[in-house]
Amino acid sequence: MKALKHYIQVLEKYFLDVGTSGNYNSETSMRMKMLYIITSFAIINLFVLGIDSFLKNEIFLGTLDHTALLILLLSLYYLKKSENYFLATYIGISVIGMLFLFLLVTGGDNNSGHLWLFTFPLFTFFLLGSKKGAVVNLVMLMMTILFFQFGYLIKGSVTYSVGFIFRFIASYLVILVYSFTFEELKKRTQKSLIKQKENLEITILELQVRKLELKKLKDELEFKVEERTKQLSNEIEARKKDQELIAESEHRFRSLFENSPIGMYVTAPDGKIIMINDALVEMLGYSSKEKLLSFNADSQDNYIDFDREKFKEEMETKGKVIGLKSAWKKRNGKPIYIKENAVAYRDKSGKLLYYQGTLEDITKHHEFNEALIKAKENAEKSDQLKSQFLAQISHEIRTPVNSILSFTNLLYEEISDLGNQDFLESFDMIERGGRRLIRTVDLVLNMAELQTKSYKPNIQELNLEEEILSSILRDYKHDAKMKGLELKFSNTSKSSGYVLGDEYTLIQIFVNLIDNAIKFTHDGEISVNMYDGENTLLVDVKDTGIGISEEYKKNLFKPFCQEEMGYTRSFDGNGLGLSVVKKCCEINNAYLSFQSKKNRGTTFTVKFQMNGADG
Repeated sequence: MKALKHYIQVLEKYFLDVGTSGNYNSETSMRMKMLYIITSFAIINLFVLGIDSFLKNEIFLGTLDHTALLILLLSLYYLKKSENYFLATYIGISVIGMLFLFLLVTGGDNNSGHLWLFTFPLFTFFLLGSKKGAVVNLVMLMMTILFFQFGYLIKGSVTYSVGFIFRFIASYLVILVYSFTFEELKKRTQKSLIKQKENLEITILELQVRKLELKKLKDELEFKVEERTKQLSNEIEARKKDQELIAESEHRFRSLFENSPIGMYVTAPDGKIIMINDALVEMLGYSSKEKLLSFNADSQDNYIDFDREKFKEEMETKGKVIGLKSAWKKRNGKPIYIKENAVAYRDKSGKLLYYQGTLEDITKHHEFNEALIKAKENAEKSDQLKSQFLAQISHEIRTPVNSILSFTNLLYEEISDLGNQDFLESFDMIERGGRRLIRTVDLVLNMAELQTKSYKPNIQELNLEEEILSSILRDYKHDAKMKGLELKFSNTSKSSGYVLGDEYTLIQIFVNLIDNAIKFTHDGEISVNMYDGENTLLVDVKDTGIGISEEYKKNLFKPFCQEEMGYTRSFDGNGLGLSVVKKCCEINNAYLSFQSKKNRGTTFTVKFQMNGADG
């Protein structure tokens, strides 16, 4: 008896080691316990039956019993080593099933061997689950039927009646269905319990975290209470002072709101006034706050130029408006111009509570701006009249001067044969002075037309070299030669040379650029180069003259502006040439740029957009 007890303790210790050594869930652990119990009973039974068989001199049966016992022990050993639960289970179930079948055939003690088979569905469903258990039990049922059919072939077998066999099979099926149903219900219940357990564990974990947090907060609170308790008398005194300061701050805010020279308000989202100050009452021409409270901010009748709905949309999207200018109606209907700043206040959920803002009367400022705009318009009108006057005067000057020059040329031809050099020099001076006067008049007239926008360009397709540059270069060839300069032209453009532009203003561009180049160059050369850019046609007018200082470059295109001013300047002219050039470039959609260094020369570049015909 002691040996048997020791044996059970060894098996139990072995089972506990197996059940806790692997990574098993609770379901598998329970099944392993059941496997242990069933296997232990089977081992004990086989051990006892084997001993009994040996004592009765039934060597075959004793050997068979102990062989089955050895297989069960080996399955438990395999489970311990490999942690393969299902293989060990299948081995155990197979051995026990064969044992039960053997008991069924031999009848067991008092022909009760068949009763052991009724326990087979119970533990197989528990060990394997509903699906695998159903398969194993169906196999067992088929083997039972085979043993019923052919069991008589085994020596020492018991013969059962047909009625007994049917009753046995029906009972077995009932137990099988019951076990299957119970296992399914258990599985579903376990899933629900597992889920509830997981939720409970999460809740417990959260409660533990909260507990730790509460403990931490409690410790911090106790520490703070302790610290605050030490300074309680000072804290009470400081709180009293704070309350006094808060009361004073509220009083100041109320005083600021009420006495502010700027109108202040608080309105509900539907436009109803909640709070206003006296400045706003006076600004809108009301006699009291009570009468202004009837004012509805959503009513468009209260405004001359103000879209309330747009104001509300902006407050909804941006939450504020800053410097919004509008025109309102005072109580007497007169207009008042307002500059408004407002903020939308919301609760924690985002619901709009009210608008708070300020209104500043900018009527005088508005009237001043209106007067300023009107003065500007009058000034522009005066400037236009001035330009029209200059154009008229220039025309009146140009006509008689042209007549003088014409008759001077006739007289020059008449007396040139006399050979009087003094007369000839006098006529040259008259001609140069006349031409200078005509050029000045032309520049003034052109500038006046461009500033008054009275000039109407005739945009057409023009060949830049043949129709514009050739005649200008031919006219200025003599002037350059008279100063000992060389005027050169080159064209490396592979395009057709056509641009869209106005002929007269294109001529003015290059006349003024070449004239300036000759005027401000003492020696060297003036070169005019035409070449291709990226989808553009460019013309450079380059000289080796006196150049332009860095200080004067910013004033280069201003009308009537020269680098040297006054009667002592080195060069004649009126400072209109480059202003006219820039205006003419704008008319022809051309871009004007320049590069220059003092005493090194200047290069002006005119960039034209390539005509579409050139690709």
